[in-house]
Amino acid sequence: MEPAAGYFLNNVAFRRQFLLDHPIPTELSLYRGNCVIHAHTLLQQGEYIWRQPQARASHAPPNGLWHF
Repeated sequence: MEPAAGYFLNNVAFRRQFLLDHPIPTELSLYRGNCVIHAHTLLQQGEYIWRQPQARASHAPPNGLWHF
């Protein structure tokens, strides 16, 4: 594992209690970017974000053209 400066919200895992103690800000008037603010706040508080290079995930393929 290695430290990271941020994360993508659709590609992250948190322990439940950690997320309850450090909630992702939802009251912001952003369409995207809450994870950038959250990551910055975590790092400012002395928390670490770890990148696990062996972690794998799969996403469903797009559901037709309307998906885009």
